[in-house]
Amino acid sequence: GKKPRKRVKLDVKSLDVLTREAKIDYYPQHIPTLLSITAAPPKYPPPNICSVSGFKSKYRCRTCGMLYSSIHTYFTHKETRCLCWKVF
Repeated sequence: GKKPRKRVKLDVKSLDVLTREAKIDYYPQHIPTLLSITAAPPKYPPPNICSVSGFKSKYRCRTCGMLYSSIHTYFTHKETRCLCWKVF
């Protein structure tokens, strides 16, 4: 039969702990680190993606503002994903 696998417990550390352990604060200014690098702003606007199907969308829900691509995805969105809150 199969041998049971041994489970290894991983020590999960936050980014703050990792940067303190690496002593990034003491690096010279000319060395790029996770705390000093920046990204340029995007060249293109974000794509309009349907919240239901993931396809390119043309329409926006009037209630919550989420995007949808067709009447079928609109009905699915209204039934399951619409963020409007109804008070009874």
